[in-house]
Amino acid sequence: MELARAIQAFLNDAVARDLSPKTNQRYQSDLADLTRFLEPHSITLLEQVTADLLRLYMTDLQTRSNQSRPDEKLSPFTIEGRYRSIKTFFRWCEWQEYLPANPMRRVRRNRLPVHIVPRLSEMQVRTLLNEVEQTMMPQRNLALILLMVDSGLRRGEVLGLKMADVFLAERRVRVFGKGRKDRDVPLGDASARALEEWLALRPVCLWNQVFLNDEGTPFQAAGVQSLFARLQARVGVPRLYPHLLRHTFAEMYLKQVRDVKSLQQILGHSKASTTLDLYVEHDFDVLLRMHQIGSPVDAIKKAHL
Repeated sequence: MELARAIQAFLNDAVARDLSPKTNQRYQSDLADLTRFLEPHSITLLEQVTADLLRLYMTDLQTRSNQSRPDEKLSPFTIEGRYRSIKTFFRWCEWQEYLPANPMRRVRRNRLPVHIVPRLSEMQVRTLLNEVEQTMMPQRNLALILLMVDSGLRRGEVLGLKMADVFLAERRVRVFGKGRKDRDVPLGDASARALEEWLALRPVCLWNQVFLNDEGTPFQAAGVQSLFARLQARVGVPRLYPHLLRHTFAEMYLKQVRDVKSLQQILGHSKASTTLDLYVEHDFDVLLRMHQIGSPVDAIKKAHL
């Protein structure tokens, strides 16, 4: 069977299964990269792809430069993502009986480095919140930032939040997260107050999104990136990005509540092992000093009154 035909059939099946657009895009990009690598080897048929060729491809990935940072190599996590996409494709081909056996079964994955999940310090969180109040549209920006650092939402979950998803009286928001799964996330005092203040000022428009620009259109990922770039210099950290705030929330929550299961539910991790691997095995002595009650950001504020 032609390799290009098999790849297209796989991509069509991914769309038919209603996988997320990001997943489909990643499969398409990763398999296109594999195809480009195989072209000089005159590989056009699916049956011609061997374990040796796939090992050679994985080795080639380790020598490549990062497009966004040419002086750096591809990260092990990028290479791991390629490995998983290709393994999924060949497993699907075996299941479809396009191949008698999956050649990726004999290709070992690289060991990923273990590192401490980055997070902001207590002083950096306080500085961040103070600096947000000096930005344009401070009520919107503070509500958006607090949903990440005080409730652990992802950037896409915050931007995708609709007016019907906010239940201030019940102190919760309904989030449409990864894997197209809904979940309810509790709001701390800081998040609830900030959301209430923003919604009182939010422009009246036809859009359902909670977070809007000053002209009344939905706030986009590029806008969030621009906001974080401006705040980064003011806070004085090497990097500032939405997921850093989510990590910070998780570490503070565990220090305060010490309940991995509830944290898993709040973060929307499908597996408890994901939460354990990311947050539990690290040194908690460097975490923030938290009160025993209240949300993480509330505890920070109370500790410095």
